[in-house]
Order: sequence, then C-alpha cells, then structure tokens
Amino acid sequence: MHVNSSTGVLTFAGQVSSGSSSDRTLTFGDLSLEIPSSNYNYNRPFVARINATGDFTWVTTVTPGSTYHRSLQGMAVHDDGSVDVLMRTYGSTTLGSHTVSSSTYHYVVGSLNASGGWTGAATIVAEDPAGFDVTYDSAMMEGTSEGDLVVAMWMTNDATRLNVTGTAHWLNTTCSGDSLVVLRLDGSELTVEASREDCLTNYGGHSAEYYSQLLVDPQDRVWVFLGHQWQYIGNNHRMMRLDSSLNLDFEEYLEYSNNPANSYSMQWEDIAFDPFGNVLASIYTSQSSLYWDDTYLGRTSSSWNYQNQFFMETAGHAIDGASFNTGEAVVHGVSGLSAMGATCILGSSYCLEYLDSWAISPALPDGLTLNTATGVISGTATTNMTQTNFTIWMNDTALGNQQFNVSFTILDGKPTVSYAQTAFVLERGTQIAPIVPTGISGSIVSWAFVPTLPAGLSLGASNGTIYGTPTVNLTASTFELRVSSNGATRVVGFNITINEPLATISYGNGSYIISRDAAADIRPTLGGGAVASFAILPTDLPMGMSFNTSTGRIHGTPLLITENTTYTVWANNSGGSVNTTVSIWIVGTGLTLSFPASDLVLIIGTTMQPFAGQTSGSAPESWEILPTLPAGLEFGTSNGTIWGTPTEAIPATNYTVWANASGGQTSQATVSITVLEDTDQDGVPDTTDTDDDNDGWGDTDETACSTDPLDDSSTPTDSDNDGTCDALDAVDDSPVFLSYPVSVLYLTLNQSMGELVPTVLGGDVTSWEINPNLPNGLEFNNTTGVISGTPTNTFYPIVIT
Repeated sequence: MHVNSSTGVLTFAGQVSSGSSSDRTLTFGDLSLEIPSSNYNYNRPFVARINATGDFTWVTTVTPGSTYHRSLQGMAVHDDGSVDVLMRTYGSTTLGSHTVSSSTYHYVVGSLNASGGWTGAATIVAEDPAGFDVTYDSAMMEGTSEGDLVVAMWMTNDATRLNVTGTAHWLNTTCSGDSLVVLRLDGSELTVEASREDCLTNYGGHSAEYYSQLLVDPQDRVWVFLGHQWQYIGNNHRMMRLDSSLNLDFEEYLEYSNNPANSYSMQWEDIAFDPFGNVLASIYTSQSSLYWDDTYLGRTSSSWNYQNQFFMETAGHAIDGASFNTGEAVVHGVSGLSAMGATCILGSSYCLEYLDSWAISPALPDGLTLNTATGVISGTATTNMTQTNFTIWMNDTALGNQQFNVSFTILDGKPTVSYAQTAFVLERGTQIAPIVPTGISGSIVSWAFVPTLPAGLSLGASNGTIYGTPTVNLTASTFELRVSSNGATRVVGFNITINEPLATISYGNGSYIISRDAAADIRPTLGGGAVASFAILPTDLPMGMSFNTSTGRIHGTPLLITENTTYTVWANNSGGSVNTTVSIWIVGTGLTLSFPASDLVLIIGTTMQPFAGQTSGSAPESWEILPTLPAGLEFGTSNGTIWGTPTEAIPATNYTVWANASGGQTSQATVSITVLEDTDQDGVPDTTDTDDDNDGWGDTDETACSTDPLDDSSTPTDSDNDGTCDALDAVDDSPVFLSYPVSVLYLTLNQSMGELVPTVLGGDVTSWEINPNLPNGLEFNNTTGVISGTPTNTFYPIVIT
C-alpha cells in the first residue's frame, strides 16, 4: 500500500482469483473488475487507486496464460503516479496489450501509467540455476525518488546468471547455498544499473518474504532487514544499508546472547524511518536476550516476543531553526529519539539504553530550560533574542556521545487586539458602521489585512478601525488582520460576506394577452441590486415559450391556447430574493366570421339545408344570434348552425350572428332571411309558382276567368277543353264535322260546274285548306269552303281532300 502525502492518493495491490467461472466480478466503489475467464481460478495481482475524497479511480489486473499462480511480490509507486508491480509466475502472462513468458519460474515487472493503463512488461529469469524455486524463493521491490526500482531476491541456490529484460547479467559471488541478490533497475528501460549478491546461511533464503523487509529511506538509501522464522538459524538476523550503487555502507546483527552465531528465530514486522534515517522497528523474536552493537536491548518484562526497538544513528532537536515570541509557552523535543522517548522508565533491569544526560551551551535565554534527562527545551521566554547558535551534547555510555548545533530566534511578544465581533454580513453600496477594536495592548508597528479588504473598505493604519462602503460583492471569505510588533504578529481572523442589495422586479402591468402563433418577448423591469438568477413557478409555461433563468425573460411563440395563468417570478441575489407575479393568457390568432351567402330565401314547409358561418383564427367557444329566428328554425349555440323547416312566412329580415372565443375575442356577420308562402306545398313559393293551388290552371288564367287562383276547387269552365276558359275563348274549338252534297263529281270541259257548297256542323271553322290543288279553271274559296268554276282541260279522276 502507498499513500502520496501531498495529494492524499492511495494506491494498493493484492492478488485475487475466483472459485467459479460465473462469479468473476469484484466491485471497487463504483468500479467493477472482471477476472478474465482464462485460468480464472489461479491467483493474479490487481492494483487499485483511491483519490483524496475516497473514490476509486481505477483498478486493473493481469491475465494468466498458464495454469499457475501469479504471486504478488512487490509494488512501487512513483511521484508521477505511475506504478510498477513485481510478480512471480510461470508460463505466459498478459498485461493489457503486453505479453511476456518463460518456460521456468520467473519474475515479471509490469508498468502502469497514472491512469491505470499497462505500458510495458519485462521478465527476470534465472538462467543459472535454471529457474527460481517455486516453493521457497521470493522477492521484494521498492522505488527510489528518481523513479528507479530496487529488487531483492532471496534464493535457495547460488545465483550465477540472470536474464533481465532480455539481457544476461552475471553475478560473480559464489555461494554454497542460499543467497540474496539485489538489483537496481532503470525505471524506464528496466535494465540493470547495479547489482550485488550476498551469501546467506543455510535456510536464510527460504520463504524470506514472510520474515524480511526491503525498504528505501528518505535519503534514497536501500535497507535490507534479514530475518527468519522457519528455522532457528544464526549469522542471519541483521540490517544492511546500501548506497545508490548497492555498495554496503552499514551492517549490524541482532545477536542472541551477544553472539551472531547463536541460533534463534526473528521476524521484522514493520519498519519506519525518521527524518534523520534512524530506524524504528517492530520485531518478533524467539529470545529475550538480544544485543545490538554489543549493547543489550531493553525489553518489556512480559510479552517480550513482540518488541519495538529504536536504532539511532543521528540525533537532532526540534528547536533548530525555530522562531517564537516572548510570552508564549513552547516545548521542543529531541528529533530521532523522540520516536521512542529519551528515557526508559522500566528500570535498569530492562532498559540499559537510557541516556546519561543532556547539556547545552551557551545558557538558554531567561524563561527557557533544558531538561537534562530528556533533552526537552521548554518554558516561556521573557526577552527577545536574535538568531543565536547553541551546542547540544547528548551523553550516553550505551549509545555513545553526540554533539550537534542548533539555532533559534525569540521575537518580541505579540500585541493583543480584540474586536467585539469578527464575522460580518454587509451590503454592497451601503456604508458600514465603523468596526473599532475593543481592546489594544502592546507595541504595534503595523496593521495589515491578508488578503486586502474588499474594494470600498479601508483599515485605519494607526488604530485598526475598519470603515467604508463596500463596492463589490463577496461570498463568505476569511481575512487575517495581522497586527505586528517589532518581533511578532498577532493574527485576528475576520469573516466577511458582502451581499448584493435586494433587487426589484416587475413585468409591465403584470398581465399579458398573447395571440397563439404570435412571437412574444416579455422582459422584466429591474431595479435595486444586480440579479444573480431568476426562477419561475409554475414552471410549465405555454408550449413554445421558455423562461431564461439568467435574464428573467419570457419569450417564444405560443403554439396552443391556454387559460389565463398567473406565474410567480423570483429575482435572487446574495442579498436575498424578491418576487412578482405575471399572468399570461394565450388566446389564439384572432377570430373572423363570414357566411357563404348574405341572403337566405326559404319556403314554408320546406326543410332548409343547414347553414353555418366559416371562421378563421381562434376556435369559437360559443355562438349567439339576434333577433330570434322565425318559427321552425333552430340555431346551434355551440356551432353557429341555422337549420330546420320554417312554418311562418316573413319578409327579408337581417339576423346578426356572433362567434365568441377566449380572451374576449368575438366576430359577427349578418345574414338576411326571407320565408315565402307555398300554398300548394309543392316546394315552389307562391311568388314564383304559376299555379298556386296546383289545379292545372295558371294563376293568371284563373284571375282572367274569374276563379280563385288559391283554391284548387275553383276552376274555369272550358267546354272545348282547349285550355282557355269559355269566358275568354272566342273560338269553339270543338270538333268540326264537314260534308259536301256529293262525294263524286263529273265535270264537262269548258262547262261551269256551279257552286259546290259544304255543310259544316260542330265547332267554329277558322280556316279552309284543300289538297291537292284543283285542276285548271276550278277554284276553292278558303273563306267559305265553296268549290266552283269551269274546267279548262281534261283530267283523270282525282281525290281531293
């Protein structure tokens, strides 16, 4: 696990497998990691990252290419957020798009970028001996501040040749048994920069991952802590420190009964470094009588198997570089030794490493004292002091005497300043009541705000009074009033909020009637302070219209007619909220009424075709008509239709029809209605019917013949049935019966025949005709019908009609 102390980002690694092919998904916060189906039941490492707010940002794993476990051996996290992972495996392993393999047990170094993507992979393969031991060999890995990697490998055999990232690397040390190999690898190429091999006592390389530690301290020095608990062994339990080239610059054993050859078991549980590189270790040991550099290690009187030990190389003091004020109590302790304390309170039976004494020169300023037993400097200085150097001695027969220098400064005491109130909510543009200190003591040379006060506010440079008229808005912000003497500064915290003045808002007269499909733009009239945002309720404006929360503008083209609706609009700023109401009524696009004809001529008893006006624009909601329609006719108040069968005659009369829509819209049109009499109810009005009583005699004839034209029982006499009444008929159109005295007539040429006079009975003769024409000499009187004359030529018998 690694925590970035600057960013708070946590990176951790582990290993995982699944016992079921159908259950391969792990949940990390909002993220899911699916174990690849290939060899799902074999361990493989995973790496996850959590940001400073506790959210998982990424998680990833590898895919085994063979039926062997991938055992996590180490992880290094670098300053740029990239990660390197060390694992022990067999066969092929896929890391993202990178696949590496070996036919023996080997180590894989996989590289991840800061986003959790695999960027590369390399192998460390033992060529001599052939492969690492699957049961007992193990490795660890750490990173340096330069981005390099340090890999420590414990082996049950002597290591002669390793292949690292495809390149053979020889180790010249020959060991008869177990060994420890340490490599320093370039962080980008993963090539070997330095190496060393140390021979270990028998069993010293077995399962070391459980008992030993590899660490890099703040000075980039490599530490190897060797332990072993599987067997009791000697000449093994120790710490080694290596420089950047992996050269040994420090080595010391933890000895049982002050002899490194004595066998016992121990385990390095946890290691920590202080800023000086001193070591605080938690250990488990099978023996209580342990020595370090010929010095007996103190222990508790019980449960001594688990111990915390501090191994010191360099001492320091927290007062070094300090600057504090007169009148202020201070406590500064020893660095390095402070992790365990400078004394042991259990007595010499268990604590032989207690310090003999501490000393300092020159003498401390008045008010400060050095505890000669603990090295703690504490007290309250009564006078100021420029930066002064002191020498501190740490005297101890067990740990040795040390001498080091420190320096510190004592400044003048802080002034005392108080205010009755330090949190203020102000209004932009409004002058504030002066904020005056309620108490001032001490020597003050300056007053200053950090950061500077908002525009419009000022600080009295000699009295600490805050005054003025703020001209800008400000969310709640913290300001430090720094009141300084010659040597110290008193800080008084202020919290200041500057709100915008309340706004004013209105929308005209507050009422808008808008035609459907007509563009509308309703803007507020604003006053007072600037508005930060607007809000409206209800939020469901007419379809096609919208509300701008930045300007308060209501605009758009309404598509549907709506009822008159009242909306509440808020104008908000840091000073608060105000509201107003505005009503909006969408009434359509106007209303126009017209009739297809301006006159209706109806007939009593004849059902009329329904007659309705035509409208455009808004849809009418009601209809009206004046005056009242004649009997038999109806008017639809919901659709404006006139229909029915008139039962009374009326002269041409004007009727006005109104179509009414929402929003006070109305339109009217006039139609003239005439209802005519139809006496014979034949559908033809009397005014155009030539036979009103339908008795077969025209009204004109009946009038002329002195009969009633409206009474079908009163008809003229027409004896000759010629369609003209007798009173008007001058000619008897009865059949005419005509005869001559003879039907055969014999004539003599050039001898007068005399007159052949016809006999006429029946009706009147109005004209005479003969056919064919008479022979020459004979004549036909077309007035009387008499035939006479003298034939002038002969002719055969002819028939004459």
